[in-house]
Amino acid sequence: SSRYGRMNPGRCVSGHGTMGCFQDVLPYMDQKCSGKQKCTVYIAEPKLHNTKPCPKDFASYLEAAYDCVHGRCIISIHFN
Repeated sequence: SSRYGRMNPGRCVSGHGTMGCFQDVLPYMDQKCSGKQKCTVYIAEPKLHNTKPCPKDFASYLEAAYDCVHGRCIISIHFN
C-alpha cells in the first residue's frame, strides 16, 4: 500500500478537519520499486507532488507498507 497526503492529524492540522486528504499512489510506487532489492523515492518528485491531495497550506508526506518476498528463477536462458 502507498498513500501520499495527510493521513493522520499532526500538531499543524489538529482541529482543521483536513485529516484523510490523500491520494493512493500504489501504481507509481509499484512502477518505481517492485522487483528491486533497493528503492529510493524522493518526495519532491513531480508525480507525487503534483497529485496535490490536500490544501496547499498543509505539507504532504508519503506512507508506504510492503512485504519482501523471495523470488525464484522460473526460466533460464543461456546465450552461446
